[in-house]
Amino acid sequence: MREGGSASKTLGWGIVIGGVLIVAAVVALYSPSMCLFDLRDLSIESGAHLTEGEIGRLAAVRHGENLLRISLGGVRERVGSNPWARSVEVARRLPHTLEIRVVERLPLASVKIPEDGEWTVLAEDGVAVARASRPPADLLIAQGLSWTGDSSSIAPSELEILTDLRQEEVRPPTFAVVDFTDPTNVTLRGEDGPTVSLGPLAQAARSVIELGALLDSIPVNDYQTIDLTYEGEAILVPR
Repeated sequence: MREGGSASKTLGWGIVIGGVLIVAAVVALYSPSMCLFDLRDLSIESGAHLTEGEIGRLAAVRHGENLLRISLGGVRERVGSNPWARSVEVARRLPHTLEIRVVERLPLASVKIPEDGEWTVLAEDGVAVARASRPPADLLIAQGLSWTGDSSSIAPSELEILTDLRQEEVRPPTFAVVDFTDPTNVTLRGEDGPTVSLGPLAQAARSVIELGALLDSIPVNDYQTIDLTYEGEAILVPR
């Protein structure tokens, strides 16, 4: 009999404690006067292009509001609306911190949109991430692109080549321009660097990989032209 009474007493206390915790959680969640889980710190991690201030503005959260009532999906969607944001992670760190981590898109080249003639920074996935009055000095200028659809995206083959050029660190100051005007021979040019023939669009991605190997092994600025149109062979003409 005493064992049964003890079990009933334990169960009763469990119910009471559980009820108290539920009430406390409800009060903390809905009472504006409670500061148990108020937002006091916005922890932001991002790249070089989206500032903490810009991310905070996009997040649209207020210091002092209840952290438990903030929609993580809503914050993620608002911050992700900026084209620089490739992915966004949002998490609560109780009792007072909201964490936002943004992975930015990698810029590939500067281009001119045919419809307005302004300089645009084109990033991975073919997304236009920024406008500029002049092309950034650390990016290749892409000329002769084949715009598709509503003139807001480029051909996949050209995007692949721009991506490969960035991965192989083919950029200023050695090279300044990648020219797609002649689809039978994509070329690279620079003020002091050589002119490089990458071959037709279907071959140019492979040629970019070969060029990356050359950049690691020879002083390419010592050459006037480099011809990579012959598969597996580079023809170099000294200055």
